[in-house]
Amino acid sequence: MSSKDSQDYQRQLLIAILDGMLGGEGETVVDALLPRLTWHHLQAGDVLFEQGDVGDDLFLVVSGRLRAVVKGPDGERMPVGEIMRGQSIGEMAMMTGRPRRAGIVAMRDSMLVRLSREAYEELVHRFPRLAITLTRTIIDRLRQTFRPQARVTRPVNICLMAVTDGIDVVRLAHAVARRLSHGNRVLVIARDSQEAEPLSPEHYRRLTHWLDDVEARHEFLVFVAETAPSEWTRRCLKAADEVVLLARADLPSRADPSAGLVATRRTLVLLHDQHKRMPGGTRDWLVRLGVSAHLHIRPELDRDIARLARVLSGTDIGLVLSGGGARGFAHLGVLKALDAFGAQVDCIGGASIGAIMGAYCAFDMPVADMIDQARRAFARGPTSDVNVIPMQSLIGGRRLKTVIDAAVRQATDGDIDVEDTWKSLFCVVSNYTSATEVTVRRGNLAKWLRTSVSIPGVLPLVVHGGELLGDGGTFNNFPTDVMVDQGTGFVIGSDLLQKGFDPVEVDELPSNRQLLLDRLRLHQARRFHVPGLTSILVNSMMLASQARQRDARMRTDICFTPAMNGIGMLDWRKFDRIVDLGYRHASEVLEGLSSDQAARLRGAGIAARGVVLRAE
Repeated sequence: MSSKDSQDYQRQLLIAILDGMLGGEGETVVDALLPRLTWHHLQAGDVLFEQGDVGDDLFLVVSGRLRAVVKGPDGERMPVGEIMRGQSIGEMAMMTGRPRRAGIVAMRDSMLVRLSREAYEELVHRFPRLAITLTRTIIDRLRQTFRPQARVTRPVNICLMAVTDGIDVVRLAHAVARRLSHGNRVLVIARDSQEAEPLSPEHYRRLTHWLDDVEARHEFLVFVAETAPSEWTRRCLKAADEVVLLARADLPSRADPSAGLVATRRTLVLLHDQHKRMPGGTRDWLVRLGVSAHLHIRPELDRDIARLARVLSGTDIGLVLSGGGARGFAHLGVLKALDAFGAQVDCIGGASIGAIMGAYCAFDMPVADMIDQARRAFARGPTSDVNVIPMQSLIGGRRLKTVIDAAVRQATDGDIDVEDTWKSLFCVVSNYTSATEVTVRRGNLAKWLRTSVSIPGVLPLVVHGGELLGDGGTFNNFPTDVMVDQGTGFVIGSDLLQKGFDPVEVDELPSNRQLLLDRLRLHQARRFHVPGLTSILVNSMMLASQARQRDARMRTDICFTPAMNGIGMLDWRKFDRIVDLGYRHASEVLEGLSSDQAARLRGAGIAARGVVLRAE
């Protein structure tokens, strides 16, 4: 493709975008716009402008992908949004003349056009409806910014690259592409492995514009990078919205050519044998490759490939489980109902007992095994070691530690970390030293589960790094916000938090002596139905979470709220009744889902085409 052909191609892309944006304004407006636009090419990692810069130009993305970033209190850049083909940048600055509210950096090679404020004002004078079009764009952008359930924009171009030997990347790419759901048009792009000559500048230009064209006609492009550094590998990395590093968990890794592309998301996918009981040693991989996101996959299992496809496409399904003491067994009933419905769960998060029940799901166990193991683990009651002289807590906590340690060992045959579970898991804990909420994704699993369930005053706090940590429910008993913020596409929640206490039928609370005598009336009905010390402590700790409960539930796409009437926070012996309450409630909710919700829960697959590029 000649230089003139290249310019003509980009011009046609631009005209198509403008026609879509202007919504029937007519060719006259487009013809007037085109000579007033200037072209700007950005390579991956290039900065368009910084936060606080003064400027009144508007930019339109013709091809590529950019990220908006703001500076946090410590100066670190935090992503706040992404801009794709056909979207504009800088509307507010052009309209108000105020400094840029965010910096813009190219995630991959991108082509933009710039419209100056002077040119805009001239055009508005001739075509007043342009002002309405721009105002509508600004309003839509503000709505997206402040929408409670705003999701991370899904990737369009995905690059798969092996960083260990022994991986058939092309085969895996087609397996993933087949499972990208909801009828998307998907294209797998690989280069002929027998071709040794480098890409010529002319072929590189032709390839660039061909990729722009197929990107416009497909929802996803899946690039297969070569195992060794090459021009083709660099081209794949520069075109990618997300780089997926594939590694055999039992082999040493090679150098990672994507490490310098700081603007592009990088996800590590560790491949395991289908008969492996549980992953291990994930922490070393994450440190070695410098990535934060990871998945564990058994390529021979179709359900694992489907999970990988959903995560990469932004259609993954997250499950959030609330705290609630013994009532948390209801989460197992919810999981049983979801399993019977054919629902898929890709990642799990929870607080307090919800984190423990969520861990069983993250182990990828059959639901019957989850219920059986949980029943045996909690049969003797994890809170029965009451302190005779409570210096720090009413309950000693030794039995709870034994129960959780044994439960993790029984399920996994070892002492694993949070990052070693088959399905991604996080739990929420409270830092009482700094009075902050902490989301835990790494570290010893048993310790963090115990920490998340340790209610202050009821159970002893846990020391970590010299700080005192405890029950996650204090700040965030139903952490749907964490699940949404990580970009999960579809969020299911199970919330057991019940506000306050039942009304009491007394004018004054009874004395300790009256309560003791009342409880000694073994064969007579009790006179006083008032909350005990443990219930008062637990509920007081949950006040902050109760204030957030409505918003937390609104962040879910489906929310289960099984009634726990007559079930106390420490009723560990009512295991089967509590599980059944959760199952019955969840089954009723699932029966009433719309066809679209049911499809999202179950997932769907499609076929994908593949091409092999040659450098003729």
